[in-house]
Amino acid sequence: MKSLAFCVSLLFSCIATQAQELDSLLFLAYGSNSYDEANDIFVEATEYVRSSEDEASWLYFKYFYFYKNRESDSTKVYEELALAKLYESNQYNRFFSLKTNRFWLLQDAGLSEKAIKHALGMIEISRNLDLPKYESIAHSFLANAYHDIAFYEKGIFHGKKGVQIALNKVNDGQEALFTSLNAIAINYDDWNKPDSAIFSVSYTHLRAHETSLHL
Repeated sequence: MKSLAFCVSLLFSCIATQAQELDSLLFLAYGSNSYDEANDIFVEATEYVRSSEDEASWLYFKYFYFYKNRESDSTKVYEELALAKLYESNQYNRFFSLKTNRFWLLQDAGLSEKAIKHALGMIEISRNLDLPKYESIAHSFLANAYHDIAFYEKGIFHGKKGVQIALNKVNDGQEALFTSLNAIAINYDDWNKPDSAIFSVSYTHLRAHETSLHL
């Protein structure tokens, strides 16, 4: 039994070491300023890809490498590959990181209608996965997108929706809450409404969370 336990322990230790080596190589590749060097490191890193999770990580870093270097065609290809593999391997933080990046790319390009459609898709996915944090953040994205096309009432509606979800459903919801509050504020500001109207979301409820949120 001791021998079996030792073998199991050794196996998990090897897996952990392989995962650490993979992460180290991927970070190194991402940080490289030489395309040839980065490509060589990414190739070397494939030797440590042992699972669907590893493959998802490899694709994730490959995407961000091309994104960093503004290679739009390759970025798009690896975005789609990474999203599929991240979703399949339940790496939802990274999955929504890519979704978030895509939203802001659309916004920065002035493609608000596509950004709105994208954010609505994020809401649907987060609901299906029961991930209220990302649902809340996606509502704040909608608020930003509607703001940019001067649909301030819709922007405020989605900002408030994001706040309500963050307060009622997210255990550690500071990021989602403040993102949504900011989205409401910019809509009120450009709609020439007083910023104090933001508290119509629920002033009492916000005060109840004041200590934990360090407002």
